[in-house]
Amino acid sequence: MLSASDISGEQIKENKTLAVVINSRKNQSECFDAIRLLQMTALFPIHVYFYKNNGVSLTSVYNEIQKQITEERILFIHDDVQILTVGWAKELDRLFNDNPEYGIIGVAGSRDFDSDGAWWIYKNIYGQVVHTKRIKDEKTGQQGTTAFITKFSEKIDNDLNEVAVIDGLFMAIDRAKASTNFDEHVSGFNFYDIDFCLSNYTTNTTKIGVTTKIKVQHGGVGVIKPEWFENRNLVLSKYKEYLPISDLNNSTQPEKKDMAFFHNEHFPVQNTETQTENK
Repeated sequence: MLSASDISGEQIKENKTLAVVINSRKNQSECFDAIRLLQMTALFPIHVYFYKNNGVSLTSVYNEIQKQITEERILFIHDDVQILTVGWAKELDRLFNDNPEYGIIGVAGSRDFDSDGAWWIYKNIYGQVVHTKRIKDEKTGQQGTTAFITKFSEKIDNDLNEVAVIDGLFMAIDRAKASTNFDEHVSGFNFYDIDFCLSNYTTNTTKIGVTTKIKVQHGGVGVIKPEWFENRNLVLSKYKEYLPISDLNNSTQPEKKDMAFFHNEHFPVQNTETQTENK
């Protein structure tokens, strides 16, 4: 069921509050530290809604949650994402206010999209994400954690870079500007974000942007499973008349990026649960 966590202990005015939606297969108690960290670093009124998922697709969950809450702005975030920027919610509020033409904001995305279905392989991609993964020392057998920053683009200091699609690991929406319905034909946990963005992009409902003002850490890297291909084919069929999208134009084949371009900085992680970074 849907449950709420009041962040600051103060009386919250709904129209001045950011809703944070976490959908997880874990119990809420297992996510307590992550939720508390969101609360402590927001520096802005937020209301955390936790949904214990027992196999329901994200599109269904996100639609149902929107029926139950009143906040105008919502951040959909994966349960393995940690926001590193102190004052992240305050910054997100500023980004929406200073850029009123934008109704969807993420931290990684692309101006290009085509039948490959993988937004990260194209030239005009933006954002940066810290990824973590478990490693094992071959000599000692000890388990540890390593982290690396993936900088998708050289332009990492812009307020917002306009894109066609973003990654759903961090997806903020302003319901006064964006079309908010998630297509429940897109089941499971893949391509719900691409479909949502394309539904807004292809109808010129609102602009979609990527920011690097908010830094995030993602607990792992994506794994492509059979469901990914099934949902890709569904979404490609749905938007085939609009493809390819190249540099935000429905025209030529988008140029693919040399994968060696990605700037990855590797560094050891001692305690990822408590690390934060000032903006």
